[in-house]
This record gives sequence, structure tokens and C-alpha cells, in this order.
Amino acid sequence: KSLTIQVAAASYTLTTLVASSSGNTVNFSYSGDQTIPAITYNHLSFGGSGVKTLSGDFTVNGNLAISGTAELYNPAYTLTGNLSGTFTMSSGTKMRLGNTSTSTDVVYPIFYSKPNTTFDINSEVIYQGGGSQTVYPLLLNHSKWLYPTIRAIFLPKRPNTMCAFVSIA
Repeated sequence: KSLTIQVAAASYTLTTLVASSSGNTVNFSYSGDQTIPAITYNHLSFGGSGVKTLSGDFTVNGNLAISGTAELYNPAYTLTGNLSGTFTMSSGTKMRLGNTSTSTDVVYPIFYSKPNTTFDINSEVIYQGGGSQTVYPLLLNHSKWLYPTIRAIFLPKRPNTMCAFVSIA
């Protein structure tokens, strides 16, 4: 059996949520900002609008999707997927990695393979760490974009300075 949970509220209380069972999907779809509980999910999606902020390390056993005009913000955590799961970013979505006030190297969600990853031409990946940041090799190959239509934005670590060093994993 599978279960789909729509979380369409800015604030909510979850005392216990086991969302890792096969077939389960949790969709954070509020049209505004939401803080996302750090647990293991089977399928996880972000929709609606606003910033969806990760609150800790995450594991997604299945598919990860960002749709609507939602922005996934990962200030400091590891988001672990799997090689058979899909990762999709629809038109108008963003994924922001890092925090300009810390030097934590926040990496792109790990363990999603290129054949299972789809980015719309109008989606963005924003690297904004306060120090060095690793660009996941799924996006770059010998300084060429594997996805020539994706826009990656590297924000400066401090006002009026150049971008922090970017290394290729």
C-alpha cells in the first residue's frame, strides 16, 4: 500500500512520521515558505511556491521532485538519494546550496544518476557557500555543462568580492 501526504500549510506539527515505506510520497506544496522535517522519505516533492528549507540531513529512497515555483534551500546538510530514483526540477524552480555566512561545503544531492535526472531549461541551481564549494560531476564534465540548458549561479561569499573557489568533485 502507498500513502501520499500533502503538506499545504506554513506551520504544522508532526510527532511521528514514517515516510520511508515503499510507495509513500510526501509533497510539501504550501504557497509560501516551509521548513522540511529531517527524516527518511520514500518519494519527496516540493511544489507550490516559496522557499522549502531543509532542517537536517535527509535520505530519499525514491524520487525527488521540485515543481511550481518552489525553491529548495539546503543551507548546510546532506541530501542523499539513490541511483534508481529520479530527480526532477521543473520550469521556474530553484535549488539553493550553501549559506553565505558559513564555510560549510553543501553539495548537490548525492547518488542521483545522470539518466535519472531531468532539469528544465528554466530551472536554476544556485551555489552560495561562504567558502569553497564542490560542484557535483553530474552537472560538469571537464568544465562543460552536461546539461547545457541549466543555469548554475555562483554567488560571492562576501559583498564586493569574487566567487569562492569552486572545485569539481
